[in-house]
Amino acid sequence: MQEGKNYLYLQLADELENTIQEGHLPAGEKLPSLRQLHHRSGKSITTVYQAYMELERRGLVTPHARSGFVVNPGHGGFHLPSMRKRSSPPVRVSRSAMLDRIVSSISDPSILHLGGAYTSMDLMPGKHLGRIVRKLISKELEGLVCYENTQGSPELRRNLAKWLLGRVGVISSEDLIITNGGTEGISICLRAMTSRGDAVLIESPVYPGVLQIMEEQGLYAVEVPTHPEKGIDLEKARRVMDRTDIKAAFLTPTVHNPMGYIMSEEAKKAFLGLLYQKNIPLIEDDTYGELAFGETRPRAVKYFDTLGRVLYLSSFSKTVGGGLRVGYVIPGIYMDQVMKAKLSSSLTSATITQRVMGEFLSRGALDRHLRDLRNACRRNLDMSLRAIRKYFPPQIRVSSPSGGFLLWIEMPEKADSMELFNKAWGQGISIFPGTAFSVTGLYRNCFRLNCGNTWSPGVEEGFQKLGKLVSEISG
Repeated sequence: MQEGKNYLYLQLADELENTIQEGHLPAGEKLPSLRQLHHRSGKSITTVYQAYMELERRGLVTPHARSGFVVNPGHGGFHLPSMRKRSSPPVRVSRSAMLDRIVSSISDPSILHLGGAYTSMDLMPGKHLGRIVRKLISKELEGLVCYENTQGSPELRRNLAKWLLGRVGVISSEDLIITNGGTEGISICLRAMTSRGDAVLIESPVYPGVLQIMEEQGLYAVEVPTHPEKGIDLEKARRVMDRTDIKAAFLTPTVHNPMGYIMSEEAKKAFLGLLYQKNIPLIEDDTYGELAFGETRPRAVKYFDTLGRVLYLSSFSKTVGGGLRVGYVIPGIYMDQVMKAKLSSSLTSATITQRVMGEFLSRGALDRHLRDLRNACRRNLDMSLRAIRKYFPPQIRVSSPSGGFLLWIEMPEKADSMELFNKAWGQGISIFPGTAFSVTGLYRNCFRLNCGNTWSPGVEEGFQKLGKLVSEISG
């Protein structure tokens, strides 16, 4: 409470803050309505309202239309990860065998997955999708085993075009290509825009999957540092474009993997302007955009693209089900090149999963599911941060995500995340070491933490074990 100011609303705000910090009101939970708390506390509605406004000012709650005030994920007072100072020269991408080891563990039930980027199956709409599958199989089995249109199911593309309105601007079904998940989307966009030996501007840290694809295509990466809350350093990006022949840029500006930041609209427009000046196409990965916290879904860079030079891609792997393998690309003026790459990549995407996703969209079920999933992500992040505060050493730095279910942890400089990876693996825990997010060997003292598991005693025990290991290697 502010010293010397015994206002009733501040006293109430302090009481509510303590309740939130003690975990009695977890992230995503709605506060009592003004009238409910008025009756419970005996305070006037005006006092209750002022207390809620004070909690909003402190960053603890967010007002939602028709829902009242909702508790934000608590960052717990951690320092943000430090920002790397320099961009890199073009570097030939080389993959670590460690990536194969992590990916191979996805289906291993004996491993607690605190590294891979996916959520617990109980957070996915499996039962709803199962009903759709049974209905489709009973009605049109023959049609489900035929090849689908190379560009994708017309019904799915029509439903997607409607659903994407407001996120990426006005598009039609003919502007979309359906892909086998987001990975194929990245692959065919890079193949369409570059040739072996070309340089691609990437953010740093970057999603490891794009480095794997770049290695397979013989590309060079130019890393540009990112701020843990603001995104890519625009001035350093401009310098890179001035001195290097960049053929394409790759960016995840909305709920970044692994940092979780959302670039402001001003920064998105400014970055797009730099690319326009140099005639550089942008591959925009918006896989996590639907998991942004807040009342309004952030608009993609593609929304501001008046020249058609943004190749926008996303998928339903993180929001509906990774096994569906349904993603999509909006290639802009590069439709012919990307379609050619799609043909040589896989000819077409699976018919049955496209039909299932098209039906799921047509029922209006996706938006309802996403609201529940975002709330679950908020709660899981909040519980994870509480566990980190309880079990991890105090000198670590932690990202403050604006959406999704990932945390980026920075340990003291001498700590080695590969050592942590091996020790954690020995205890049945998988993490993602920081070196996988850089082509130049950065982030050895960092790692990505997955908070997509539904909270349980087993998950908390995993955090406790991991925190003990972090303390041991941090000295």
